[in-house]
Parts: sequence; C-alpha cells; structure tokens
Amino acid sequence: QRNRGLLFLASFLLLPVMPRLNTPFRTFVEIGRVVYVTRGAYRGKLVVIIDVLDQNRALVEGPTTGVPRTLLNFKSGLLTKFVVKVARGASSEDLKQAVVDSGVIAKFAETKWAKNIAARKALNASTDFDRFRAHLAKAKRDALVKSAFIQFFKNEKASQ
Repeated sequence: QRNRGLLFLASFLLLPVMPRLNTPFRTFVEIGRVVYVTRGAYRGKLVVIIDVLDQNRALVEGPTTGVPRTLLNFKSGLLTKFVVKVARGASSEDLKQAVVDSGVIAKFAETKWAKNIAARKALNASTDFDRFRAHLAKAKRDALVKSAFIQFFKNEKASQ
C-alpha cells in the first residue's frame, strides 16, 4: 500500500515535466477554428471563430454561409478539425477572403460528418413513396446477393 502511494506521488510530481505524446484533444478553441452550429437560428451552418470572449462564448461569423457576426455559446456548436488563418477581430472582407482561399467549406463537405448530415437531411425530406421504393430496391439487391452466394457454393461443392 505504501509503495503504491509513493509511486502515485512520484508520478504526480513528474506529470508537468513529462512530455505529452498522446494528448486526447486535437481540436482547441482558437482564432480561425471552424465551428458547426448545432442550436439556434443558424443551426447547420459553418462559422469561424473571430474572437474568444470568455470560457463560454466566442464571436463568430460565417461570411460564405450567411451567418452575420454574432456571439456563439460553445454549447451551441461543435469544433471541426479545420482552421482558417485569420487575425483576431478580422474584418468581414478579410475573413471571407481567407475562407475562400483555404477552401474550408468544400473540405468540410467531403468529410464523413458532412455526408452523414446530408444523408440525414435527405432521409428527413423523403416521402413515404421514396422510402417504399428504397425498400423494394434493397429487397431486389438482397435477392441478387443471395442467388449469387448460393450459386458460388454450388460451384464450390461441384468442384470438390
């Protein structure tokens, strides 16, 4: 018991000195970080952090997504992996130019996250008839896979 306590104490004292090789976080709140808004009037839009006001809020703007300069609570957004090189408190024109030059909107659209969002929107917009047609197409595909699977095993059995 005593050795365990000493080991814990030694590791606690060495913690600030030890290098952090495997940090769990890779996305930090920083100037230029692209954020996906999850709540509020601009839900589903991408914005860029221009200034951090305190540990709960940031000043953001989405010049290419139609979001004016506004305050965003960090609970109302999700940080993406993309960062735009922009100065703190940059003007709308400079921010728009930086976003266009970096191509961050197109890069985000290529991510799995954006594709899942688009698929969810398409599913929510689909009608009952669309879902019925998808069900029929899936059943047809499953029947083709099943027949090919059976044919494959018949050929394997015959060759043995």
